[in-house]
Amino acid sequence: MATLVVTSARGGSGASLLATNLGVALAGGGTCLLLDLHGPEAIDDLLLDLEPTHSWTDLLPIAETLDETHLARATSRHASGLRLLAGGVPTDDLRVEPQVLLRSLTFHAAWLVVDSPSGLSTDGLLGFADLVLLVTLPDPPSLRTTRRWLLHLPTATRRKVGLVVNQAAAGQPLLAQGAAHALDLPLSAWLPVDSAAIGRQVHFGEAAVLDAGSCYGRAVRQLAGRLLSSRALLLRKGEADRSKVKAVERPA
Repeated sequence: MATLVVTSARGGSGASLLATNLGVALAGGGTCLLLDLHGPEAIDDLLLDLEPTHSWTDLLPIAETLDETHLARATSRHASGLRLLAGGVPTDDLRVEPQVLLRSLTFHAAWLVVDSPSGLSTDGLLGFADLVLLVTLPDPPSLRTTRRWLLHLPTATRRKVGLVVNQAAAGQPLLAQGAAHALDLPLSAWLPVDSAAIGRQVHFGEAAVLDAGSCYGRAVRQLAGRLLSSRALLLRKGEADRSKVKAVERPA
């Protein structure tokens, strides 16, 4: 399984919109799980018009023995084939990183998309990823917050980060490229303003990536296509980076 963590330095940047649409797009090229790690503010189920009866926290007690039957009971299935492990259930510590569960999930799908809470700067979850998609708006406050967030990342983890600039003005990719240059990150995608398609998804759960006329959906489909074509490379790079982190953490 290739693990993608979608996150942002501040709320309201559009990370959950990207995670849900990317999950739907990747499900068209292989089995895909979407893990919503948010607590009470989780909205991935609403963005996909699903009504989950379980959350990922239900799997924690059996994480080490997780099988397909357990997973089928805990997930909600979208029409695209995407399976959602919903969030929304308060835990003692919403920043807890379910590493054992994540390792178990890697045996059950080709792709795992993790919708991570904003501002999460600890390295456990991010270090587990093969790729971290860091979503930001192109305005100065968002870019400043993102820059500060990046300062807390170890070098090995930062190498996994690709920038996604959301709400970039249509026809102005240079704006997104300038943001990536300013943050010293590779630009994974720029997502144009698309109020109509995003409005339909927010209010009715209609994924923009399934809307042939949506410029936002088209940009996410293009990102998913690149990820599908580079999956083997992502896995090799992610494993190499995880090995470097373990080597640094290993006591002398």
